[in-house]
Amino acid sequence: LSNAIDLLNKNGEKYSLHSVEIYDLIGDIHRRRGELPQAQKSYRKSIRIMQHLSASKNKSSSHELNQIMSRINHKRGLVHQERGHAKKAQKRFEQSHDILSEIGDDIIRRQFLMSNLPRLKAVTS
Repeated sequence: LSNAIDLLNKNGEKYSLHSVEIYDLIGDIHRRRGELPQAQKSYRKSIRIMQHLSASKNKSSSHELNQIMSRINHKRGLVHQERGHAKKAQKRFEQSHDILSEIGDDIIRRQFLMSNLPRLKAVTS
């Protein structure tokens, strides 16, 4: 995993969509291994890069970036939930939903709500 990060830095891709995808995948790997703090760290890094990219991109590409940011926030919510941090999980799930609402992506928002309804109920119970 550290080799992937080294390659990104070496190739000057510190702030690229490619680096967002790499950190997202690294977070997924850590999560599957049960390494939840490391997963959270990778997802946070991915979000920071996304924020940097969003500030420097045009509106048409920001739609795609926001969809990705929503997905990663959702994953961060899952990690918080798995760690027993219900309030933090709920906050991330809400952020994910809010991003989709903001960009007006009704289809994805409905899919999000349907797929996460059981999780949201578990978090708020």
